[in-house]
Amino acid sequence: MQSDSNVKWNRVWWEIDTRIETLARRVREGVEVLSASDFARWLQFSGILEMLEAHEQDLPLPVKGRELRVKVQELVWNCGEWFRLHEHGMKQYDPRIPRCEMERITARLNAIEAALAISPPVADTATADSPALQVLPGGV
Repeated sequence: MQSDSNVKWNRVWWEIDTRIETLARRVREGVEVLSASDFARWLQFSGILEMLEAHEQDLPLPVKGRELRVKVQELVWNCGEWFRLHEHGMKQYDPRIPRCEMERITARLNAIEAALAISPPVADTATADSPALQVLPGGV
């Protein structure tokens, strides 16, 4: 029977390892690179990796702290490479939309709005001089 401590260390390792794998996939897609880098760097300096390494264990409840450290280091390196490749030779990475682009989008939307402008409906109201409805003789 496994002790509660072994179960807890396995759970901590498993959750962090799963998160690192997910973030590594997202970085390869160019998504959430900054948050992946922040999380991986936090792990490196938090002391959690050292604790997991100190509690390494095999099956049935593995804790692979040294292997996790390598994955974290690779993730930090991959994030750095992504930023390096997107800062040199290409437009620098910026998650915000530039003002000139927003102005261009706004101008296009205004043109579309003007082209589609439909006059507001005219409210026909009956007056004593001209009734709103007319009855046609012999109508259906």
